[in-house]
Amino acid sequence: LNLATRQKKIEKNLKRSNSLRKTIKMSQSFRKTSITPGQPQKKQSALVGVPESNSLKMSISDLDDIDTVMDNNDSQMAPTQMVPPRMRAPLRKSTIVHRHVTENIGSIQQAINTCNIAAIVMALKSLGITCSMDEIFSSLKLPTSWVVEEGLTLAQVYHVLTKLCGSSDPRESLASGLNTECYHFDEGVAKFSSFVAFLTESISVSENILIANFNTKIAKDMPNGGGHFSCIAGFKPSTQTVTIADVHPLKYGEKWSCTARQLFDSMVDRDGSVKRARGMIRLSLRSAPPIDHMKECKQAVSFYDRKYSDEMKDWLSRWGDLPAAAYESHLNMGGLSGLGLLLSGFLAGEDFDSLHLPGHVSADFLTWSLHLSVIDLLSGLVSPLTLMNYARRACEKLDIDLNITTEVADTTSPDDVYTWFDNRIGPSHSAAALVLLDINEAFGTNLRKTDVGSEAAVLDHGAQHWCCIVATSKNNEVIIADPCAAMMTRLWKCNTSRLRSALLRAEKDPGRVIILGNVPMENSMV
Repeated sequence: LNLATRQKKIEKNLKRSNSLRKTIKMSQSFRKTSITPGQPQKKQSALVGVPESNSLKMSISDLDDIDTVMDNNDSQMAPTQMVPPRMRAPLRKSTIVHRHVTENIGSIQQAINTCNIAAIVMALKSLGITCSMDEIFSSLKLPTSWVVEEGLTLAQVYHVLTKLCGSSDPRESLASGLNTECYHFDEGVAKFSSFVAFLTESISVSENILIANFNTKIAKDMPNGGGHFSCIAGFKPSTQTVTIADVHPLKYGEKWSCTARQLFDSMVDRDGSVKRARGMIRLSLRSAPPIDHMKECKQAVSFYDRKYSDEMKDWLSRWGDLPAAAYESHLNMGGLSGLGLLLSGFLAGEDFDSLHLPGHVSADFLTWSLHLSVIDLLSGLVSPLTLMNYARRACEKLDIDLNITTEVADTTSPDDVYTWFDNRIGPSHSAAALVLLDINEAFGTNLRKTDVGSEAAVLDHGAQHWCCIVATSKNNEVIIADPCAAMMTRLWKCNTSRLRSALLRAEKDPGRVIILGNVPMENSMV
């Protein structure tokens, strides 16, 4: 470099240094008493960052104050991604500015395509639980390709969190006891006014944090944007401005803001990999009060939810606590995937070991074991009677002692539907059911769309959906274990009014149900 260029670089770095000193002085002037949930744990060094001694330690309970400090600082700093690698300053620690969640959690820098796991690390640290991305990969045995190649959906990140917070395996439960709630912002279901009310209430609670899944093309007006995960760090109701603490500061900066409307629209946007809306996850301590807003968007079920009895939690964990990367989606293979999922819930760890299976029975395993035609399975929608035949052959092949029957459900009314399933499935009966239904009817919205112009359009099964009803719950609802977990979450709930309509819209033998269980069932018709 020539002398003039060097001089310019020295002056530029000097300005940055002065700006940083100015920010520190301003933060000290705003210092107040910290309000934090519980005794803070010892902080862990950032994944990519500077030593702990170089961090900015700020304790601020007024969101307006923190916005003023950060906005002044942002105007002085050039975008990090524009700085040549050798000149790039080390990342400094940042503070989650969520009201009352004021502990310095450290700057998080994701690795390639891991904003999903990085957002989990950031959220856990804001609640006083420190674990690294490597620990999450290792404890849950997450395949790197599963996380990195296409990125994770909202439903998949939620399942990872339920494993971390509720797994019966102590090696997996790194954040045992935290509550997890998932909200899909499906178009026609999610309401902007409810979202604003949710943010306003959440931001006043010290014991929770929100992980948002959004499209940066909408939230940040980026022409080449895409799906992303980060934590919602603040909300100013007077201007409806949302602050995001980003896990990819090299690209987006540690903190940025957008309007609540922009963020809402970016979460209603559909994830291209599963064609379903994005949304958010609320992670909270047990002491956190419930938030009633956005209930219409919360279909996902946590298998360790405290509202369930121990018997019910143990039963739901048979499907909810299966390996994180199992049962994603098989286009047109929902019937066989559903059968594999249902069988997996009746097998113990030693059963999988003896069968040399990775903790679950996959559709591919059944296809190979039963010598089925892949082309036939991909072409036609499997009927209930055909799938029952596959179920019996699979049990014989795997030496599984289960009773398998088929019946036509009583769909006279929603109450009759509930009573019919309540008398046949669930932990008290040690039985569960395979059903074919119309997924759009089950959700009351056009959830599953077929791309009319695509090559697969004329072959796609569309809204016809095989899944497993594993239990009934209060308020005339059933709990469903889904083989398309990447889209639907592993467990979700459906009221019997919509379930009735969904069963009657099945294209093959409407209302017919396959029941698998450990005990004999009466009044069945084969």
